[in-house]
Amino acid sequence: MKKRFPDDFHYCGQPNAVHVSDETIQGFVSKVKKMLKKQEREDPDDYSPRSMATGDTIVIGFRNDDCKNIIVCRGYYEMDYAFKD
Repeated sequence: MKKRFPDDFHYCGQPNAVHVSDETIQGFVSKVKKMLKKQEREDPDDYSPRSMATGDTIVIGFRNDDCKNIIVCRGYYEMDYAFKD
């Protein structure tokens, strides 16, 4: 069965979700930046994203040949699914 948005997604921003402070998010941003720097240094051909999440917030970092990008999302949707062999 095909998964559909938003019905099959979990919303990480409901009123009972833990609200993450700006200071904590800044710490996540710093850690993701360090992860990207380490990735570039140790495996320059690895362009997979790095992330940290808790409560109502996820911080995602990715890089390409020209730059690094950091995305901060409060109140995001996510879906878990199993890969088929």
